[in-house]
Amino acid sequence: MNQFNMYKYNELQQQLNNGAAGLNETTIRAGYQIIEDWCWTYSRTELFNRWKQPHQKPDQTDYKLTILHYNIRNFYTNQCDLLEMIEKYKPAVISLNELSKQIPTEAIAKILFSYEVFKAEGTNTHGGAVIAIDKQLKPISVDCQQQPNIIAAAILVNNKSYNIISTYSSPTEKLPLPILSNVLQNSQANIVLGDFNAKNTTWGCTQTNQKGRELESWLKLNKLNIHNPAMITSLRSKTTIDLVISTVQEASVQCNQLPYNGSDHFPILAEFNDIILKHQQQYIQKINWNLYTIMLSILSSEIEYIAHESNMQPHEWFQMFQDFLSALRIRSPTWHPAKKRRPSLTETIRMMITHKHYLQNRYRHTRNEEGRLSLRLWHKV
Repeated sequence: MNQFNMYKYNELQQQLNNGAAGLNETTIRAGYQIIEDWCWTYSRTELFNRWKQPHQKPDQTDYKLTILHYNIRNFYTNQCDLLEMIEKYKPAVISLNELSKQIPTEAIAKILFSYEVFKAEGTNTHGGAVIAIDKQLKPISVDCQQQPNIIAAAILVNNKSYNIISTYSSPTEKLPLPILSNVLQNSQANIVLGDFNAKNTTWGCTQTNQKGRELESWLKLNKLNIHNPAMITSLRSKTTIDLVISTVQEASVQCNQLPYNGSDHFPILAEFNDIILKHQQQYIQKINWNLYTIMLSILSSEIEYIAHESNMQPHEWFQMFQDFLSALRIRSPTWHPAKKRRPSLTETIRMMITHKHYLQNRYRHTRNEEGRLSLRLWHKV
C-alpha cells in the first residue's frame, strides 16, 4: 500500500519556498503538486510514467453573444480603431456601415481573417453594409435579393437559428422595410443593426422624422425591441440613429457606447446575455521553464540519494535520470489560449495609419499649405 511521506513533503516544500522569489502563484502551486506526487511511495518508474500521461486541457468557457456595430464612415481610414476594438472586446459578430468606397470583400476578409465576411454594396460613395461573424459559429448567407445597403447571415446557437442583419439607410432614401420583412420571415429570432437615419422621440431623439414614424410602426408590427434608446450615436446630430433591434427581451441585452471618434458615429457594443455560445477556444501547451528549473534543482539531489541507497550502476543511474528529465518536462506544462483575433497589421503600420488619419483631420480643419504638404508625404500609406 502506497504511503505519503509528510516529513519529506515539508522539507521539499520549504526548499521551494526558499527559491520562489520571482515565481508567480500559479508556478508555485504547480510546484507543490509535483512535490506532493514525489512524496508518495510509488516506485520512481511508476511515478515517471504517471507524469508522462497527457494532462487535461482547461475546460471550455461559455460566452455571451457580443456584437459590435460601427458606422465606420471610411474603412481604410478607421481600420486601426476597428482592429483595436476587436482586440479589446472580441466580438463574435461585427456590423459595419458606410465603407466609403468600393472595397473588395477579399480585402476586408484579409484584415478580419478569423471572421466570415458578408458584404452588400452601397448606392452612393458612402454606403455599403458588412456582417462579419466568427468562423467558429459557421454562419450561412441569408438571401436579401442582392439589394444594396442590406446584408444578412444566420447562425445556429443551441439548436436555435438567429438571423443577423446589417443595414444602412441614407437620409435621402426610404427604409428597406419590405426586404427586412422578408428576411424576418426566415427565423423567429432576429437581430437587426444599422444606421437608419430614422429619428423618433420614442427612442430618445429630440424630434421625429418621416423615417422615424415608419420605423416605429414596423417595429410594433413585427414585435421588435430597440436596445439602445437615448444613446447618442451620431457626432454630427447628437441623436440616436444607429440602432440595435431584436426579438430578444429588452432586459437581457446590454448596449454600450464605445469611446472612439475617428468616424462621425460612435461604435456600439451589444451583449446578449441569454444567447450563450459554446466557444471552442484553441489552447497551446508550453513548458513552464521556471517551474522545470526549480524542480530540477530540488529533486536532482533526491535522485542522487536514491541511486546511492540502491547501489545503482552508472548506466542505471543515467537511465533513471534521463527518464526523470523527460517526465518532469511533460509534468511542467501550462496551457495558453491561442489568439485567434490578433490584428493582421503590425504595430508600426498601425501607428503610421493613425498618424496619417491625424494629418487628414488636421488638414480638413485648417486647409493650410503646411498641412497639405505634410499629408502629401503620407499619400502612399
